[in-house]
Amino acid sequence: MDSLVAARPREITASWDKPMLLFTDASFNPEDSQWPCGLGGVLCDETGKQLAAISISLTEADLNVLVYPEKSTVIFEAELLALVLCVKIWRKLLRNRPCVMYVDNNGTRDVAISGSARSWPGSALAAALLRQEDAACLTAWYARVPSSSNIADAPSRNSSIGIRVKFLPANLVRPHLEKLIGNLKLSG
Repeated sequence: MDSLVAARPREITASWDKPMLLFTDASFNPEDSQWPCGLGGVLCDETGKQLAAISISLTEADLNVLVYPEKSTVIFEAELLALVLCVKIWRKLLRNRPCVMYVDNNGTRDVAISGSARSWPGSALAAALLRQEDAACLTAWYARVPSSSNIADAPSRNSSIGIRVKFLPANLVRPHLEKLIGNLKLSG
């Protein structure tokens, strides 16, 4: 409701008939000290051509903000964080366009559609996603893709299999991630 009241009107632009496709994913393997929880994302144009990709791992401190190890798994939170991070990073490319966002986690899809979650940090991440959508004047459609068909699966696992573009350098992605994590700390 707050988003409907506070959001600015949607603009119809020349690029309106060219939707973007965004695939995001997260992996969670806390036993792997080098890559305990990875986030991946691949942005494609309306033809499916890959335009950009990210692959980054969360640190132990990042995982603590997501309430690990108090919770035995934080895959839902990581999946939602990957989605918010990708929308934030590619906001200018997504601006004033429709975008189909593919995730392979039902909880993430449901929270993205409803704009709310039952618990923290899911509720804080849902609010962050709504702010990013509004900032980009983005019209989002959320869909589930099977993990085996999710092209962001490999990047979430520190792999470039199937990725035809160079990953954005971690030093460009990390500040966006740190800002999101910092905002989560403040809201928690």
